[in-house]
Amino acid sequence: MLWLAGLGVPVYAPEGARLPDLVPLPAAAYPIHDAQLNDRGLASVAGWFAETIPGYRHLVPGDTA
Repeated sequence: MLWLAGLGVPVYAPEGARLPDLVPLPAAAYPIHDAQLNDRGLASVAGWFAETIPGYRHLVPGDTA
């Protein structure tokens, strides 16, 4: 069994939508590949991932995991 302490979640990629089906849910998940989304898109994706992936937390530049 694979255990992940943290995982980078591809936000602006097809794999992001399938992520919960592909890997065990990690203790923490952080968005990556989100630079092309505007504030409205980021809010939508962050809300959906927060409901789907326990431990999801959106980081802004300067934040640490």
